[in-house]
Amino acid sequence: MILLREEAPAHLKALCRAMRRDLDDVLAEFGLTPVEIDTPPAPGIVNAGEATLVLLDDTFNPVPVLIEGMLEAMEEFDVVLGPSFDGRVYGAGFASVGVDVAQEILANMPHGTIDSHREIIGKRGLRAFWHAPWYRGWDSSTLKFALAHMRALEASEDPDFTAIRTLKELATLDTGREQA
Repeated sequence: MILLREEAPAHLKALCRAMRRDLDDVLAEFGLTPVEIDTPPAPGIVNAGEATLVLLDDTFNPVPVLIEGMLEAMEEFDVVLGPSFDGRVYGAGFASVGVDVAQEILANMPHGTIDSHREIIGKRGLRAFWHAPWYRGWDSSTLKFALAHMRALEASEDPDFTAIRTLKELATLDTGREQA
């Protein structure tokens, strides 16, 4: 499992720490430990035929059902992509693609659009699965939307909602209180 690092604005460092702790809890449920790398990723981080799940660390903690769904889809499809609401992707998974294809997808992940990923998939003739959309990014509209969605998940008592630390930090930002 690879976690691509994206630098967050300084005023969101507490949120980033909360997101990471929540993400580690979710990944632990699946026995996954992230290997952190900087973006853009260097060549050679993926081995041929090795199943790999990649997330960007500016992705708001995906609930376990998203991780589970991506892992399951990797058993059937060449590439699994998780689109984000801003037109980019929050994650990718691949199990049966060559190193060159994996590297091309990884290089495109931080700033590539859904359309640019479709182009890579199309020109390579890959079988792709587009997973459920989720949030990533630091702009105020994404933060507000993520907060509203996470509050709704918490209120529903969804057992898959585990991002309690992230929700607490988002709420602090939303109310304008100082962060600890």
